[in-house]
Amino acid sequence: GYANSGWDLAVLDLQSREWRRIIEHGVQPQYLHPGYLLFTRDDRVWGVPFDVASLEVRGEPRPVIEDVQMHQTAPLQVAQLDMSEEGTLVYVRGESVGERHGRLSFVGAGRDPEVVIEDSEAFLLQPALSPAGRRMAVQTYSGRLNVQTWVLERSGDSGGRAAVEDGWGPIWTRDGSGLVYGAMRDGQPVIARRDLAG
Repeated sequence: GYANSGWDLAVLDLQSREWRRIIEHGVQPQYLHPGYLLFTRDDRVWGVPFDVASLEVRGEPRPVIEDVQMHQTAPLQVAQLDMSEEGTLVYVRGESVGERHGRLSFVGAGRDPEVVIEDSEAFLLQPALSPAGRRMAVQTYSGRLNVQTWVLERSGDSGGRAAVEDGWGPIWTRDGSGLVYGAMRDGQPVIARRDLAG
């Protein structure tokens, strides 16, 4: 259903092709090293200890983030967040789906949220952290013909912005040296790659 109430989380054994439900009522699972599972339920992000060897949860889920912005992507509501391999999390803060003036925040292990964008004039969507968690790409949307991908650098306590180009859905390359994203070229949609090392 549109409130994510009809979805469960399951694990799949790739050899036997058998699956087993591990959490009722949840979507958008992400594994966080060294042993946690994050997922979305009822407009919140929840966390629960997770044993990779046995593929079982250990304990009861608890709310982790209560102010993450949700985006309706039928038939799901998708939380606007991403995690790096080393445990930094980035998310768009907002109380309602499609709230234009969202705040973008980093959260490191054991630290309070670090606000990167305080009040955006555009919708902030699909944040994506680099593998090392030091840079972030985010899609901004302020109208049908104004969709951009921005890259934010973290240097100490300050962040800088640089526009990549009109584009959407940024994904980092495995080594963190560039981005792959959707873009329009000569009126046609393409998948583009941009090197960010220079």
